[in-house]
Amino acid sequence: MLPTGKQWRISKMRQTSLISYHELLGKTKELTLIYTRILRCVGITPRTDREIASLLGFSDPNHIRPRRNELVKKGLIAKIGMRKCEISGKLAILWGLRLK
Repeated sequence: MLPTGKQWRISKMRQTSLISYHELLGKTKELTLIYTRILRCVGITPRTDREIASLLGFSDPNHIRPRRNELVKKGLIAKIGMRKCEISGKLAILWGLRLK
């Protein structure tokens, strides 16, 4: 019996395509987890990039900035002020949930 529908499409895919699909699926889940963790960090108390990174276990805030920028573009978080960062002691932007 010949495969039909979805089975046929999967059987016709190259193995490398299936591997790539599963890798992308894993990355999507990882990004969603990072988005969720960032939103939880800024949900209660507005925080700086370095504070968010520290709470998520990163020493370098550049690990979270691309995801934070995506959340800003989606309108979920926004710049809400400035204050001294509790980690660096330098003046920094505070990020918090965007209130509509």
